Amino acid sequence: MSTALVVGSANADLVYSVTNFPQPGETISSLAFNIFAGGKGANQAVACARSGANVEFCACLGQDNFGDYLTTSIQTNNVGLKNTNRVPEPTGSAVIFVNQLGENQIVLNPGANHALTSNHVANAISESNPDFILVQLEIPLATVEAVLKSKDKTILNPAPFCDLSSLDLNCLFTITPNESECAALTGITPDSELTTKAAAQKLVVMGIQNAVITLGKRGCYWTNGAEECFITPPQVTPVDTTGAGDVFNGALVARLLAKDDFPTALKFAVTAASISTTRHGALQSAPTLQEIKNHLT
Repeated sequence: MSTALVVGSANADLVYSVTNFPQPGETISSLAFNIFAGGKGANQAVACARSGANVEFCACLGQDNFGDYLTTSIQTNNVGLKNTNRVPEPTGSAVIFVNQLGENQIVLNPGANHALTSNHVANAISESNPDFILVQLEIPLATVEAVLKSKDKTILNPAPFCDLSSLDLNCLFTITPNESECAALTGITPDSELTTKAAAQKLVVMGIQNAVITLGKRGCYWTNGAEECFITPPQVTPVDTTGAGDVFNGALVARLLAKDDFPTALKFAVTAASISTTRHGALQSAPTLQEIKNHLT
């Protein structure tokens, strides 16, 4: 069976709903509080599985209650955890403020995520023999580098952004930066059709086979240097944008695994991400395959 391997982080998200974000030195009361399963890796693995793919997850969780909670939450969504390791570190966690416009602010404690090593990656690749690998940057950069050197069809979501100058991006199958990440990578802010195309072309010149720039409410843009397209999202009323980019990445990999071409896969991914913004939380906001198909018809 075709398989996607997601290598990345898993966190317990402590989410506070607020009227406005607190200012320095200010104490505010929240409107609501919830604990959700999250972390960019876990979010993307679940989104990929809910989009119909066979998914294995390579990660590290602590030997604590949050680790137990995440294990149950991820397994419930049909993600394989044979390459998810329990380590003597606290499980990663994040404090998230979400305002009434659906915007968010996040403080992250990596915890066990920083225990994920290149050996974990090598074992996971050997055991799962994936057709695609999806990785982000909430794990050590040396571990990300090990993924990129595997020469499988790797998709890098460069978030949260950090200096990537030490990594060899040449021959990377796909990169999926958002607007700020794209500007950091290329020196070009994709705030118009012209600058978006120029930034994506610069990524292709770096040796990346497919450049996908996510543009928030404007959808996304893709080029492989010869073909290109802009994909616009459906109109929705967002209540929480946390994890929308993760849903996009997971859904994109699921459809590439299903052998969709890029324009078709991107339309699916943009629709999935848009649906997710109408729900609270990150991991559990990912829509199912049928829900996405219903929006596409």
